[in-house]
Amino acid sequence: MSITDSQADKKRKMGLLKKLIIFIVIMWCIGYLTAPKGGGDTSLARQANNSALTQSEPALPLDKRIENLHASIKLFSADPTGGLKGKEAKDIRLHTLLVYSFASSITQMQEEVATIVEGRDGYIKAINAARADLSKLQKLVFPKLRQRYAETLGDLGWEHDMYVSAQGKGGVYLELVNGAFASNKNIKSMEDSLGDIIDLLRFRETRYRWYKGGGWQGYEHENPADGEIAIVKGHNIVPVPPLK
Repeated sequence: MSITDSQADKKRKMGLLKKLIIFIVIMWCIGYLTAPKGGGDTSLARQANNSALTQSEPALPLDKRIENLHASIKLFSADPTGGLKGKEAKDIRLHTLLVYSFASSITQMQEEVATIVEGRDGYIKAINAARADLSKLQKLVFPKLRQRYAETLGDLGWEHDMYVSAQGKGGVYLELVNGAFASNKNIKSMEDSLGDIIDLLRFRETRYRWYKGGGWQGYEHENPADGEIAIVKGHNIVPVPPLK
């Protein structure tokens, strides 16, 4: 006996209650993995600024600090995901914050150069060279991190029939498929559970479908392009223009 479209929809909805229970479990797991740990300041800015790469060495002259920063960017670029041994969301988050720490260092140095008159042009040239290499690094690493993050969520949700993928050029659209997303309330809950990692990784949209091939609802995220130098400020990703 063939199943009509209405019968198929009814069958999907009959399993919705079970999937809602599973959905709660998934959200708890994702929230645990993606949320910053500890009881202190959990803002993006505090985490990025606490990175070892943002700790300037005050004893060194500015030109040497710029040189060291540029060398660190080049070293990181040689194997941009080599230090990412696992696929856990907390590891992806840390790796991403390390990338942002380069931009934080550049911002600090630009602020220092803004107060200098003698030799200013040389400092700006050196910083802009570091910016150019950081931009190349970001264009390379952000798509890989987005893909890795989608795989992580997919592994977590697979046994609960939640399928996750990074779609579009560079994987800028995070797509999640689960029967629970027939409910707008569940979509919002999941979006809240994903947290700020979506913006850190510069996803452009999160798309939710309640079955494969169906329509989607979701959220737009106004994040900078991968190559744009930006810092984490509060809970926002803020572009940092070059000095002129």
